Amino acid sequence: MTSSPIILLFLSVEFEPTLVKVDEYKYDPFVIYSSNHQYYALITYDIGNSEFVPFDQFILKDNSGRTLYSKSKFNHTVVDISNEGWVVASDFDGPVSGKAILHFYNPHGIKIQTAAVGFLGQRTFSFDGSTYCILDGLHGLRVFRKDGTPLYNLGSGNSFAVSDDGSHLALAKDNEIAIFFIGNKIRTIPISSPFIRQMKFSKDNRLLGFIDRKNLYVYSVVDHKLFLRYEEKKPERNFISFDIAPDNSILITGLDEDYGRNSGKRHENGYIYIFDLNNGDLVWNTIIKYKNWDITIPEVRFEDEKLFWIRTDTRILRYSINQ
Repeated sequence: MTSSPIILLFLSVEFEPTLVKVDEYKYDPFVIYSSNHQYYALITYDIGNSEFVPFDQFILKDNSGRTLYSKSKFNHTVVDISNEGWVVASDFDGPVSGKAILHFYNPHGIKIQTAAVGFLGQRTFSFDGSTYCILDGLHGLRVFRKDGTPLYNLGSGNSFAVSDDGSHLALAKDNEIAIFFIGNKIRTIPISSPFIRQMKFSKDNRLLGFIDRKNLYVYSVVDHKLFLRYEEKKPERNFISFDIAPDNSILITGLDEDYGRNSGKRHENGYIYIFDLNNGDLVWNTIIKYKNWDITIPEVRFEDEKLFWIRTDTRILRYSINQ
């Protein structure tokens, strides 16, 4: 672990988040949300003979429940919704061919642009909705404006992360992570494992964190210094998710417990660690129970500097931070 002048905030020794609310969580395959839940789509499926069944009806609503538009016989099979209400709908038959056509719709449901994809992979809008990024398995990481106008192609890789404002991207390859600013490479970070599970920029784009199965890393994007490293020593615990507080004061991680295929204890317990980013200390941890595990559980995320949540298969636990 190395220190850095970036973070100047202080956490008291008495750090104890308070559980303030528990909400029921249930995955609904007929509802698709934007990442901030300000927009969502209600969908019904048509009849199809491919792995990805086309949509019959698509209704886009805002968080007040107001319908923005409705389309029948939508016929696309994959949809992403931005936090501004833009939609990218893909015609994708599945991973056998991998090919897809992207259709860019504005918040009024008007199609603006289309683009062909060689092999559909990881994809997302930036949080502010300004850019849409897709990892094309044949043509590399492609970045578009929200209306479908191509911006740049950053080359091949295994996974990527985009900053909230769309200006920075991190592209993980087999032995390095390349960091780009407005399409230009500005840093590379060497890595020992190509199996990166998650990458994320801080809100101010000054830090990049990433996890593999056993390790957590945080680097300074500004001067390329290693800011924090934590290795999980318990063989049964593996990193699943993490998030950086909006003010860069702390970092939260979610780990799953797995004693192995032949044991009777698999994917029943999650562990939450919180690190003080001033000094790298582990300042809080707790155990979370669940029954039906998938590769996203436990999921952790900050809502703001004073509130974070933990999602399991059935619950969202919201905590406030007392500092």
